[in-house]
Amino acid sequence: GKTGAGKSVALSSGICSNHVATNGADIHIEPKSNEMVTDLLAAHYEKHGTLENVLYFDCSAVLPAFSFFDIRDELDAGVSRTTAVEDSVDHYLEMLRGLMGRDRFERAVRSPDVIRYLVKAMYDPVSGDDAFAHRELHAAVREMHERQSAPPVADGDLERMLNGVVANNSRSFDEIMQGVANRIEKIPVDKRLAAIFNHVPEEGDPHFDLADYLDDDVLIVFDTSGLRSEAQRVLTLVILSNLWTALRRRVQRSDGDNRLVNVYVEEAASIAVSELLKDLLSQSRGFGCSLTLAMQFPGQLRDQSDDVYAELLNNISTLVTGNVPADRRLAERLATDGMNPQDVGNRLRALRRGQWLVSLPAEFDVAEPRPFLIESLAQPLENPAGENPLKSHHDFETTLEAVQHRTMHDVGLTIDLPSGVRHSEADDEAIP
Repeated sequence: GKTGAGKSVALSSGICSNHVATNGADIHIEPKSNEMVTDLLAAHYEKHGTLENVLYFDCSAVLPAFSFFDIRDELDAGVSRTTAVEDSVDHYLEMLRGLMGRDRFERAVRSPDVIRYLVKAMYDPVSGDDAFAHRELHAAVREMHERQSAPPVADGDLERMLNGVVANNSRSFDEIMQGVANRIEKIPVDKRLAAIFNHVPEEGDPHFDLADYLDDDVLIVFDTSGLRSEAQRVLTLVILSNLWTALRRRVQRSDGDNRLVNVYVEEAASIAVSELLKDLLSQSRGFGCSLTLAMQFPGQLRDQSDDVYAELLNNISTLVTGNVPADRRLAERLATDGMNPQDVGNRLRALRRGQWLVSLPAEFDVAEPRPFLIESLAQPLENPAGENPLKSHHDFETTLEAVQHRTMHDVGLTIDLPSGVRHSEADDEAIP
């Protein structure tokens, strides 16, 4: 729906309701509004009288302590080494594309290939490890550039590809390696991304992994609203990458009786080009995961990735839409034998604020119900003046501060800043 249609209120109400109705993790990624997060947590507090089962990452100050270049848990879960490494490499390249934009990233044709080779070499048993920091990858790139020699690896095919790179003449090799450095350096130039990608936890260090929470009745909120758009996009992909591997590990380890995980992604159009999102959409049912994508209108996806747009229209069974003035394929998706696409388009344009057209799935061998209208519930805890009285309540404020402290202490990373520098000033220094 359009701006002001009530998407955030409807999403907040849905999260609160689903948390009561299901007993797996609820995971919310919010890039738009810190106020929406506070409203959601206030509603949760009012409903349950506690925030004990909440983790809240205000990512402008506290980051989830992911270990990105780390396949140890994958191997322990029985995932093949080849699959674990390939996924790690693919997800890293996705994030670099997210920082630079696909066209800029792929402009130097050979550089992305060399990044792939070197990340694989970092996992190779001869010169690598099962877990490493981004700064170690950076050092390996610099060493290969300075010496014009490839790192030793056990994989014969990888060895030949790396030797093919160093066999270039000095000028071509220098251009290739400078392109590699220009791309991977987009990570450490942002302090928050550097903190996550350089984190390799040892005994006693903070560590966060969604696999530890999927079957818990917990609400996990990632508030990225204080970050720049490029960093928001990459952090969202890091979260989804960890979610993907966590869900796969759960399948590997379980007997098939898994709790439903609910994931909510606001402003999902910003990550539409990601193959990771496309994979999650296609595999989420088998993983026991419900994925809710909130955006102004599905056509936003078409401009960035027609494949994901088609995946959304064809493989998502439940659609809730407000006023969308122009989206022909959405109208076609909602059309029935009693209402053609033109009539659906007219109906979508006529929806008022707080009205939603809903299309639901049906059981096997049962006709799908016709789309129908619903109206928004009142915002949780909102009084007639449109205010949330609990947000300023002392008990809630104290409890929220305790949640933030617990999250930071147990599973969070903080950013080391020079004395006297505030987090907002750090944003001005970090240009992804």
